[in-house]
Amino acid sequence: MNTYQKRRDELVSSLPKNSLVLIASADEIIRNNDAMFSFRQNSDLLYLSAFNEPESIALFDTDNRKFHLFCRDKDPLREQWDGKRLGYKGASDIGADEGHDIKEFDSKFLELIKNKERIYLQKDNIHLSTKIDALVDQAKKEFGRTNYSFPEEFFSISPILHEMRLFKDEDEISTMKKACSISAQAHIRAMKSVKPGMFEYELEAEYVHEFMKNGARECAYTPIVGSGCANDVADDVSASSYASVSGQSAQMGPKMDVNLPDKVYFEFDNFDLGDDAIDTLEQYIRFAKRAKAIRLEGHCDERGTREYNLALGEKRAQSVKEFLIVNGISSSKLDVVSYGEERPDRLGSSESAYKANRRVEISLY
Repeated sequence: MNTYQKRRDELVSSLPKNSLVLIASADEIIRNNDAMFSFRQNSDLLYLSAFNEPESIALFDTDNRKFHLFCRDKDPLREQWDGKRLGYKGASDIGADEGHDIKEFDSKFLELIKNKERIYLQKDNIHLSTKIDALVDQAKKEFGRTNYSFPEEFFSISPILHEMRLFKDEDEISTMKKACSISAQAHIRAMKSVKPGMFEYELEAEYVHEFMKNGARECAYTPIVGSGCANDVADDVSASSYASVSGQSAQMGPKMDVNLPDKVYFEFDNFDLGDDAIDTLEQYIRFAKRAKAIRLEGHCDERGTREYNLALGEKRAQSVKEFLIVNGISSSKLDVVSYGEERPDRLGSSESAYKANRRVEISLY
C-alpha cells in the first residue's frame, strides 16, 4: 500500500458513514492573454493523491471507500503547449477507483449524493461551496418525490485533514531533508556570489538557479531579498515610496497630495467598477495626467483561497487601470500589483470589514 493510499484510508476511516468528501484543485491564474502564472496545486489534493493538474476534483465515499477522480480529458493539441495530461481514463495510475471527465461532474454528483447524510469539503473554496450548495438544492427538487434522502449537513474538511498533515510520515521527512539540503546549498551559493552594487534580483537568480539545478522546480514561498543602504541616503529613502511590481523594484518618488479618497471599493467576488468607484476615478483624471507614476494595489477580503484572491485583486486593479487608459492616461506610468487578502484595511470577519477590504488603493507620484 503506497503512502497516498494510506493517507486516504486514514482520512476516510476518521469520518462517519454516509458521507462524501470533496477536495478541489487550485485554479490556474491568467497572467495575460493565453499565458498563465506557474501552477501551484492545492496542498490537500497533493497530500492525498499527488495529482498535479488544474480543473479537477477528488471525491471520497466513506461507505464503499471509493476514490473518484474528476479531471480533464486528454487533449493532444493542448498537451503540446501545456504539458502531458493524465486524462480521466488514466485515473487508476494515481490510485483512483473511478475516473470521470470533469465536464460530467454535475450529473455524476447528483447520483453519488443520494442517501448521503453529510458532505465534507473545503469551505474556504467559495466556488466549490457555492457549486455544491446549488447541486444539492437541484437534487432535492428533481428527486423530492422519491424515497431518496440528501445531505443536510456540510462540514469543513480542513481541521481534520490539517491535523493529519501535522504529523509527517517517512516520505515527507525524507523530502523535507532533501529540501533543507538544497536550501543550504542555495544560501551558500548566494553568500559566495553577493558583492557590492549587485541588484537584488541578480542575487535571487543565483539561489533559484541552485534550487532548479537540484530538482526543486519551485520555491516553497516567495523569496525575500533585501539589501541595505548607506547612512547618507537614509533620509532620501524615507521620503520615497518603493514598490515591488511583477518582481521588479521601482523607486516611485514622492507621493502626490490630491485630497481625494485613495480607495475605490467593489462588490463581493466582483471586479466591475460601480457608480461610486467611477465617480471617484473621474475626479482623479486631471491629477493622473500630471503624475509621473501611478500605483494601483488590488485587495480582497479573507474569503476564498489565497491564489483566487491574488487573481481577483489583480483583476480589480486592472479594471481601474483600463478605466484610466480609456480616459487618456498613458499605460506606461500605470503599475498594477495584487496583495489578495494579505493586507486588510480592517481586521475582522464582519460584513463591514469585508466591504472595507474589497478595494483598489490608488497612489500618484
